[in-house]
Amino acid sequence: MRITLNGNGIDIGTPGGTLGDALAALDDMADKSGEVLVAVRFDGKELDAEGVSREGSRPLDGPGEVEVLTVPVRDLRTRAFSSAIAALDLASTGRDAAGAAGLAKTWSEWRAAFEGLLSADEASLSEWAAKELADPDAPALAERLAPVRKAFAERLVESEDPERAMAEAASTWTAKRGTLGEVPVLLQTARDRDAMSAIVFCVELVNKVVRLLPELGRRGFDVDAFTVDGAALPSFFEGLNASLRELMSAFEARDAVGIGDVALYELEPRLDALFAAFAARFGAGPGGTK
Repeated sequence: MRITLNGNGIDIGTPGGTLGDALAALDDMADKSGEVLVAVRFDGKELDAEGVSREGSRPLDGPGEVEVLTVPVRDLRTRAFSSAIAALDLASTGRDAAGAAGLAKTWSEWRAAFEGLLSADEASLSEWAAKELADPDAPALAERLAPVRKAFAERLVESEDPERAMAEAASTWTAKRGTLGEVPVLLQTARDRDAMSAIVFCVELVNKVVRLLPELGRRGFDVDAFTVDGAALPSFFEGLNASLRELMSAFEARDAVGIGDVALYELEPRLDALFAAFAARFGAGPGGTK
């Protein structure tokens, strides 16, 4: 059996194996290189999931021509978010000629095509949009879809240029540095909501970093070799997560002093170090990436 990957002959190195073994090996190779299998053809005929399962027992030393196609994950994610935004905009303007049923059908087709690429929170946003589009005649559809569109627009930017997005995250932290330092005063003056907003801002910025790391890895950034204050990222994030858990425990206990201490003396220095390291590596925002 002859196997090609994106038009090039390839030796899978699984003697005595089956086509299913070879495809599993190729899938693993693609995943490690930041790509994903998008098509498998056997003797010129494209196989769906059922076809792959049916033909998977064929021995590799038998006859046949297998073509495997892969594309970079980042390209698929960019395509996914671009098409999602277009669909949401169409729904929000109410100009879908197919009507209400068409709106829901379009989104269902989008989910079927791309949801396997989404993270857990992105899949939740997709489900939220599906529920809203199931009732497109309800008031303020555009307003109800706005949070999903905003999140997907941010993900699109991150997928297109994760280096720039990381630089901008570092720049955002620098511009708003000191937010955590205000938490004790906010709590002492009964401005609990503002204090929580300051914490949420920091948590969301950390979540953005966590989202960007895989995107950067697909672009060749060596995540494993990157250090913050001499610590590898996994070790650094262990300490950061411990501080976040301590902060949440203090909030649950309504311990204003504890909240202020963790925010000011543990979280802020850690985030200073984190974003200083990323600013040094990627630049300091628009026009400043290295």
